[in-house]
Amino acid sequence: LLYLAFVLIRGHFSNFSPYPFLDVPGLGLKKVTINCLGMALFFYLIAAMYIWFANKIVNRK
Repeated sequence: LLYLAFVLIRGHFSNFSPYPFLDVPGLGLKKVTINCLGMALFFYLIAAMYIWFANKIVNRK
C-alpha cells in the first residue's frame, strides 16, 4: 500500500506513471480506484487459495 501511495503521489507531481493502469490523468480517479481494488481482490483470492491448499495438505496427513 505504501508503494501504491508513492507511485500515485509521484505520478501526480511528475506527470508520469510507470504503470498504465495507475495513470490518473489518462484514466480518471474512479477507474484507477477500480483497478487497485481489482488487484487487491485478485491477490486476496490467491492468498486464500494458497492457505486453503496448505490446510488441505496438512490435514491430509
